[in-house]
Amino acid sequence: MNKKKGIALGMFLIVIISGFVYAVTEPAPPSLQMSDSGGVEFIPGCSNGIQDGSETDIDCGGPDCPSCESAAANGSNMTMIIIIAAVVIILIIAIVILLKKKGQGSAPQAQTKPRQQAYQQRR
Repeated sequence: MNKKKGIALGMFLIVIISGFVYAVTEPAPPSLQMSDSGGVEFIPGCSNGIQDGSETDIDCGGPDCPSCESAAANGSNMTMIIIIAAVVIILIIAIVILLKKKGQGSAPQAQTKPRQQAYQQRR
């Protein structure tokens, strides 16, 4: 794999993983519906990132949403997903760097062997 392809592959994977992390961690947009008077009204929900409706904390508690203890456990799962994504990105960067160094290291050795052989033949 040449240097440009390795960098392009690394960048592509970083964008894909970043999009996944964003999609998993970003709260859902607020829900809207048409009101009886013809306007738009906000519908409280358990995944919009704000404390609304009957929630006792942000997106948890109350009669309509999961308990805050289970929501906290889900939050730690999100933290783990972010950590895993960061580790994957670091590994991809390390692989690209190693491939780059391997490609640079092999070419000069191939050029020096014929020179050494020619020098030894002249002796």
